[in-house]
Amino acid sequence: MTFITNKDYFHEVSSGRVAGSTADILTGFSFAAIPDVVYDITDVAADVPRPSVAETMTVVSSSTADDDGNTGMRTIVLRGLDVNFVEVTELITLDGTSSVVGAVSFIRIHEIIGITAGSLLTNDGIIVIQGTDTSDVYGTILPGISVARIATRTIPAGKTGRVLGSTWDVTRQSGGAMPKIAVVALLKTTGTPNSPWINAFNTTIDSSVANVTSIEGPTGITLPEKTDLRFTWQPDTKNVIINFRSWLVLEDA
Repeated sequence: MTFITNKDYFHEVSSGRVAGSTADILTGFSFAAIPDVVYDITDVAADVPRPSVAETMTVVSSSTADDDGNTGMRTIVLRGLDVNFVEVTELITLDGTSSVVGAVSFIRIHEIIGITAGSLLTNDGIIVIQGTDTSDVYGTILPGISVARIATRTIPAGKTGRVLGSTWDVTRQSGGAMPKIAVVALLKTTGTPNSPWINAFNTTIDSSVANVTSIEGPTGITLPEKTDLRFTWQPDTKNVIINFRSWLVLEDA
């Protein structure tokens, strides 16, 4: 009998050698300005919206350089799910500090990636992706990063998700105390009103021995279609940064 590790399986899927399966890497980044608050691990340092109806996205930058034909970011791609929880994408051409409204309706946003840029080769300003209600921020591309880091996913219709592994690094910034960090994976089936989030795993990191602590999280989480997955963190002190990665495989159900 031959055993295959999770990393080997992810490599096989990402190489296109497993029929009916695709590989996805969740990346998350967050800076804690307020201690003892639970955040989704995203650049926004807040909970990602999970609406019950699909909506178009509005994209705007804080810099006029992020504009088609200018020196900053010119186009970005939004990847997510439509009202039927089917994967969709949209290419958005930026217009600097003027808002651009997309044509595709999303019920979930998974990735926001810069595609083309001018001589800066990246974005100059803060690019914000909002819903119809501009208080709903789905993602933020920080200056010079070119991608929004969002550690959340919803399993598409007709798919089964498998979390094969997660790693994260916690860094104490200048002025920050030695932190303890709680990292939690939460699951919820969509379409069930007032259903609670289910705790899939909960790991507490004690960073008192070093300024940078690396952790490998639990594996083996299986997710049916239309399940929301969110990775959250709760630092007990401010001025702490977390970089997060998780390996997800989607298989035909």
